Amino acid sequence: MEQRLRTQAGTLAVSHLCTAMALMALAAGAQADVAMPLNNGSFEGGFTSDNAADGTGISVTPTGWSLITAGGESRSSWSETRATPASPASPDGGAWWSLEYVTGWTTYGTNAARYNAGGIQQTVGGLIVGHAYAVSFYSMANAPDPSSENSLGEYWSVSLGNGSAQNGATVYSNQHTVWQQSTLNFVATQTSEVLKFSGNWLGATPGATPTYLNLDGIQVVDKSATPVPEPTAAWLLVPGLILLAISKRRQRDA
Repeated sequence: MEQRLRTQAGTLAVSHLCTAMALMALAAGAQADVAMPLNNGSFEGGFTSDNAADGTGISVTPTGWSLITAGGESRSSWSETRATPASPASPDGGAWWSLEYVTGWTTYGTNAARYNAGGIQQTVGGLIVGHAYAVSFYSMANAPDPSSENSLGEYWSVSLGNGSAQNGATVYSNQHTVWQQSTLNFVATQTSEVLKFSGNWLGATPGATPTYLNLDGIQVVDKSATPVPEPTAAWLLVPGLILLAISKRRQRDA
């Protein structure tokens, strides 16, 4: 009887040990954010340039994206060299995309109204309905004379699917030496959603405000990803399983 009680006590202790090891293994699992496949989110994949439909300037479309207003004016990597100091490179590195405020301006020679591209958009697939997704990006405003535009705020309005649009950080052309990163959170309602960036200006004077709103480093990350056990965590289970097997065998023999 005494031997049986000792065996049962040992089995219970081993069971508790296995449970503890299992909990440790789960705790060691990595809650890894999953980056969604996005076409040319860093704008290193190139651009397509054409004459703007309003007859002035150029219309630049990043590869993998479409313009909200087809043929509208836009530029790639607009660095305002007339400003002192000049606009810095993006923290994401390489190229970026720029949208100019041209409201109230007219085309030379024809007096036709000018307009910009409004923003860019693309469809993001592979989403899971109900999952939370974080959209992050960098923005910066610049102008030929930043000191005269210190009251002008600019920002990107971002939407994913039919959800409400959210606004990124407001940037100012008199702070054109600073890129700001914004992170906005959305919940997917479909497996494929349109990701849209629309440019907005605050306090702009039509026809008298040559300023640019710049965009780069766009990422979409699934924040609801299932925890993935790390390889080292899985090995924590092995000793406990061996001890449990030995204990069961001893109990049988007893």
